[in-house]
Amino acid sequence: MKQKLLSFIAFICISFAAFSQVDTAITENKSDVEKAFLMVEEPATFKGGDASTFCQWVSKHVEYPKECVEKVQMGKVIIQFRVSKTGDVTHVTVLKSSGFELLDAEAVRVVSSSPKWKPAKQGGKNVIQQFNVPISFYLAE
Repeated sequence: MKQKLLSFIAFICISFAAFSQVDTAITENKSDVEKAFLMVEEPATFKGGDASTFCQWVSKHVEYPKECVEKVQMGKVIIQFRVSKTGDVTHVTVLKSSGFELLDAEAVRVVSSSPKWKPAKQGGKNVIQQFNVPISFYLAE
């Protein structure tokens, strides 16, 4: 049986909104409520680089699910996550689904596995920063 060779391209782009604060995040003990920022004086950075550094890291670590390749399933997932005051990636959620559960799960997995970031700063103090990341899964012959 002849198989088509399919290649995968993940297009990733960090999108920033022009707001200073967003909704509150209730921490695990539910007694602490903290603000997450979209725009800050000093944005969180990934491995000393800018947004494209994180995009390159995601592209290198994302794995196109085999079942999705076989079924030629493609789409874009928008992931929302926060970089904590300590630089950990937290609150990773699907903001907009690709329509395929396995693609969504892979996008969440790869962003959740991110190494620590350098935290954002506002007024000289570490703060939580929120990001939205579109991850596109495409197959090409």
